[in-house]
Amino acid sequence: IHQGKNPRETIGTVNTAEFFVAFFSTGVFMFFVGVESWQIVLGLIAGGVIAAPVGALFASKINRQVLMIIIGIVITLTSMYTIYKSI
Repeated sequence: IHQGKNPRETIGTVNTAEFFVAFFSTGVFMFFVGVESWQIVLGLIAGGVIAAPVGALFASKINRQVLMIIIGIVITLTSMYTIYKSI
């Protein structure tokens, strides 16, 4: 986004990459924790199935400039929280 890419394209690309990360993370999680934790994995899958279309809908409906401002605020707040917790 910082390099001038379309925010909608960037969000879609990140969501696609997160799918593969989540898929393989689930496999590793199941390998180490075991199949008896299937409720946790099911919750993670359900959350992703709900969040992905909602995020795509918001990204398609919000004005590009407003979307850039929202993304900047979220990144700034997340970074501030991380710095606060590390102190």
